[in-house]
Amino acid sequence: MNGLDYNLHSRILVSLAGVLADSRSKTTTGEVERLLSKCPDIPILPIEDTAIVTPGQKNIGRMTYRYQQTLDALIKYAVKAAEPIQLDLIPRVLSYLKHLPVYEWDDVIPLKGSTPPDNITYNIVSGLIDIAHQRTELSDKIYETLWNYGKCIIGLMEAVDKDYIVYFILPSLAGLARALQVSPYLFKAHQLQSICVNMQPLIVDNTLDNVKYAIDACLKECDHDAYSRRVLASYWEAGIPLSSNRIIHDLLIILRNVTARVITASNPNDQKDDIIDLKKLHLTTNIEHSWSILMEKVSNGVRPQAEELTEMDKKLNKNLRGIYVMSLGYFDEIRKYAEKRENEGKKWSLNSYMKEIMGTSLQVAALSSVYLHEIQLCF
Repeated sequence: MNGLDYNLHSRILVSLAGVLADSRSKTTTGEVERLLSKCPDIPILPIEDTAIVTPGQKNIGRMTYRYQQTLDALIKYAVKAAEPIQLDLIPRVLSYLKHLPVYEWDDVIPLKGSTPPDNITYNIVSGLIDIAHQRTELSDKIYETLWNYGKCIIGLMEAVDKDYIVYFILPSLAGLARALQVSPYLFKAHQLQSICVNMQPLIVDNTLDNVKYAIDACLKECDHDAYSRRVLASYWEAGIPLSSNRIIHDLLIILRNVTARVITASNPNDQKDDIIDLKKLHLTTNIEHSWSILMEKVSNGVRPQAEELTEMDKKLNKNLRGIYVMSLGYFDEIRKYAEKRENEGKKWSLNSYMKEIMGTSLQVAALSSVYLHEIQLCF
């Protein structure tokens, strides 16, 4: 099947999901069952079970490209479905996320800089964040599952081979990061606090070293036509290469975007569904509404006064002070490295993300100080 056939199939499924979710369509149980029958089989785990299934625990088959498209349609349907149907589908969608690490994957790359683990992680996580915003009574379990997923695949780097890290873990982390970066439903202080706590494993030296080792080993030891090599080439050719510095780059964008939304008390309903340019995520395009508000007003009233601080507020303040220091540390380290490279007559490599990290780190530091009402720290 060629790319045109895949795109047509995908458009048909998405249209079907939209029709089924429309309250005017009087969707029948049989129509929903037909959509579910086209999705991959999955053991349905209870919402209360937030653990992630890891390789060796189960073998549930292959996530084909066709299955991926059908699952994308199911998620779009679940997000828009009426409450009773949505509540019935949430355990299924969560179960797909919990089982992603144990799927086998078709070695296809539909577009440069786009792989099935990346896309499917992005779609599932984006859908779950949207659902958590609608179903606040379930949001704690949904977010606990999301954070456990991130921690799980980071921890797997210690136990799996380099190919698995390159073709599954790094693309899946990229999809997870993108969902957190662009979702308008991450706009509250307690969500920012959770991100500060749960993203810490990404930036420890051991994680970054594991990423670098896996990529270097893959480039040195794998055949040119090996799937893992083609994955690396795909992201490189798209201008968004996988690397340890990309991990840092993605985290800074998450922190910048969510902090900006918190400071401006962003309303998700005011956000537009823009086309995402993967090469421009470091720009403020995807938080344009919040960024515009931020440029127009000060942050008075955003952060509670000292006598009003809850325990969560105090923890967030502490974390943002640490993020301020971390961000300026990244900026200063890269600035010195850049000067050294320039003096040696060398250019930056594409996978270093030097310019992007320098710019975004200053934005994160500035936003952290704005939230803390300590603007003078920026100068």
